[in-house]
Amino acid sequence: EADLPAPDPNGLCYLQYSSGSTRFPLGVAMTHRAVLHNIRAIADHGLVIVPGDRCTSWLPLYHDMGLVGFLLTPVGCQMSVDYLATRDFARRPLLWLSLLTRNGGTLSFSPTFGYELCARRAETASTEGLDLRTWRGAGIGGDMIRPRVLSRFIEAFGPRGFRPGAFVPSYGMAETGLAVSFNPLGQGMRTDRVDLDAMANEALARPTADAASGRAREFVLCGVPMPGHAIEVRDDDGRAQGERRVGRIYTRGASV
Repeated sequence: EADLPAPDPNGLCYLQYSSGSTRFPLGVAMTHRAVLHNIRAIADHGLVIVPGDRCTSWLPLYHDMGLVGFLLTPVGCQMSVDYLATRDFARRPLLWLSLLTRNGGTLSFSPTFGYELCARRAETASTEGLDLRTWRGAGIGGDMIRPRVLSRFIEAFGPRGFRPGAFVPSYGMAETGLAVSFNPLGQGMRTDRVDLDAMANEALARPTADAASGRAREFVLCGVPMPGHAIEVRDDDGRAQGERRVGRIYTRGASV
């Protein structure tokens, strides 16, 4: 019988602790306005959500990808979500793909290691009965995206209907709710091979075609910032750098 509260758009919505992958975890104060702006950017521009989309997720809800990506965004867009307990996925990773098959899931995300677990399990377990043709947005984020792992996943599950173009590499941080950039839909995994010596000695991501060189590395492209967001790469003194310069990522926008 109580009246529903009318939250201040600029008031605190929740505290999200960053993962600590590049520094000590920090509590990020997310406002209602910032969260809703990120949800809208994800829905309208990152994934272009349409009627009939259905999510499948094993991601823990204490992590921003699980919380914003597969709880708050589906609520905001009125999408159905099929949840698999994280511990069950860790024990039997192919349950994720079975659940997606059973209910015709179209959107599901994972860090790279989730795709790796599935590809490894497919080497010894049957994938009979899996049908991944409905999966149009297979997002990757939350850790370093490793192209060899994604190629192994394509080899393992291409015969089960998985399309390479379904991969959606992305980049985000807890300070923006979830997402900052998405690779355009349908393009799949695109990579950039760079010279590691130039990165270390010149702070320059110089492209190289020498695939045999042990001093080269492939990086997966994570697209462009979503509308209303901007990214700069700066040096240690805070000066903006040009294209292909190595530095620290700064972002601004309504989701921050």
